Amino acid sequence: MKEQKNKHPAGSTRPAGGRRPGGPPEGEGRPGVAGPFGGKKSFYYFWRILKYFKPHIPAIVVMMFTYLGAAVCNMLYPYLNGTILYDQVFSKNPAVIKFFKLPGGRFALALGLVVLAMVVTKLLVQFLLAVQSYINAKVVPHVILELENQVFRSMGRLSMRFFHSNRTGGLMTRVISDAGQVTGFFIDFLPEILTQVPALIATCIIMFAMDWQLALVSLCLLPFMVLIHLVMMTRGHILFSRRHRAERDITAKLNDNITGVRVVKSFGQEQREVAAFEKVNNEVQNAEVAITANFNKVNAAYTFLERAITLLVWGFGSYLVLHDRQISYGHLISFASYVTQLNPLLRLASQASRQWAASMNSAARIFAIIDAEPEIVESRHPVSMESVKGEIRITDLTFGYEPGRPVLQHINLHVEPGKMLGIVGRSGAGKTTLVNLISRLYETDQGSICIDGVNIREFSFTDLRRNVAMVSQETYIFMGTVAENIAYAKPGASKKEIIRAAVLASAHDFICKMPDGYDTVIGASGRTLSGGERQRISIARAILADPKILILDEATAAVDTETERAIQKSISYLTKNRTTLSIAHRLSTLRDADYLIVIEHGRIEEEGTHEELLQKNGIFAHLMELQTTALAMRGLE
Repeated sequence: MKEQKNKHPAGSTRPAGGRRPGGPPEGEGRPGVAGPFGGKKSFYYFWRILKYFKPHIPAIVVMMFTYLGAAVCNMLYPYLNGTILYDQVFSKNPAVIKFFKLPGGRFALALGLVVLAMVVTKLLVQFLLAVQSYINAKVVPHVILELENQVFRSMGRLSMRFFHSNRTGGLMTRVISDAGQVTGFFIDFLPEILTQVPALIATCIIMFAMDWQLALVSLCLLPFMVLIHLVMMTRGHILFSRRHRAERDITAKLNDNITGVRVVKSFGQEQREVAAFEKVNNEVQNAEVAITANFNKVNAAYTFLERAITLLVWGFGSYLVLHDRQISYGHLISFASYVTQLNPLLRLASQASRQWAASMNSAARIFAIIDAEPEIVESRHPVSMESVKGEIRITDLTFGYEPGRPVLQHINLHVEPGKMLGIVGRSGAGKTTLVNLISRLYETDQGSICIDGVNIREFSFTDLRRNVAMVSQETYIFMGTVAENIAYAKPGASKKEIIRAAVLASAHDFICKMPDGYDTVIGASGRTLSGGERQRISIARAILADPKILILDEATAAVDTETERAIQKSISYLTKNRTTLSIAHRLSTLRDADYLIVIEHGRIEEEGTHEELLQKNGIFAHLMELQTTALAMRGLE
């Protein structure tokens, strides 16, 4: 395992300039759309979202007809209430009796029929609204489900850099909240708008047909409403982006406090965290208040204009009635009713603009994830490696998390199959980064990593994950049973295989003491388990996976000495006949390593066997001396 001296770059994967693939989605924390209607991007998102409703077209068509039916009924009601009731029935026009084919003088019966028609019209509207609500309840959850699933699937294919570049709270908000916000506009407002626009046009035509002068008076303030609408939409996009940032921050704060509750309580920082939460919560409140205040101003302006239009119509209409124009009182009532029907249609436009702003901002964030390109992609023609020996060769590897700031520089390394390599270095030297690159959790900036002579970028993801496994100090136990956690890397494992892996990992005894044994449900992050128990389940998981290359990233760093000794026995079995890369906080555990390297400032500064490095009296010997002294003072060695 000698260092390779080839210094030529090989296989650089970072794009020249610009943002890395899989980095922060464009528009994170900023308005995704701008302008009164959100610009071209808003309409682009609009058409993309419509595709999610394609499987529900029959239900949506039915819902559209219910909207049209309700609109027709609402247009018919003013005519029945005004012209028919007042000008025909109350004035005892014989034409009414003739129309209903009633005996002469039976105006009371005609009145009953008209009132019945008005009641049936209102009941029909309520029935159609109930049908709309039912369809809405059937369609919306399915669309939200598909959006959330696609966002989650998209996040699953993205690389580790994406998750390091985005806050947990922001990602949770996108999956949980944004999908519902997007569909809200398309179900609650869009169908109604599409059907109410023709109703609005029809109402205006009827009004002009009834009296063009009154129609002009009723529409004279409409341009002011349009202006208010445009101003509100521009302001709304900004305010909804601000609210999203606040909600993202409060979700992140909640996540930090729930997962880190032990640290908070152990240091007595409850009041500090409460104060910090209140500060973030106030930002959410202020953002929501700003949105409400903005739309309250708009609603106030709309209400004023609506009242002004109504007063103008009644004032001018009364003038025409009193000056013997060809307009009756019933005619004026019908006309005023149509004017009144314009108000909710115009107010709907106001509400829809608010929903549009919120929906398109949410859509921008959702599609930022869906469209994000993973930094690490599988080869179009991956090499299938059914049988891997475990030889690792690294040539001139350089990598940095940020451009121009390399963490590892010109690393050259060769690990023979079945051998153990110990990796030593101070905190932050790049040890974990190196093994993450071998696992291809990140892509190298330059240089190559080969397993059995094949560049890992040519491996299929399935073969690479099957042959390379990691046990680290950051063990994670998923919500589920003990058996499910052990079999996480091999879901089809039999109960016998799971128990065998647990026995070899020294986990069988404490598992059997649990209430339901291997069927005991353990909480998210394994909070019901000790650190040593979590670590042994993690080792059992790796044993069951049976990888050809094993990475131990300070696997015993978070446990006590007695537990460490038990875990070391399990690791001794696990490393047999496997190529092993071991990072250990206790250097004495690396005595059995076939070869060791010392990483300092991102470079390999020393390499050799345990004895050879001690004889060099360099960095490794110095670290060993410091650690031996510290452990001796604690009575551990």
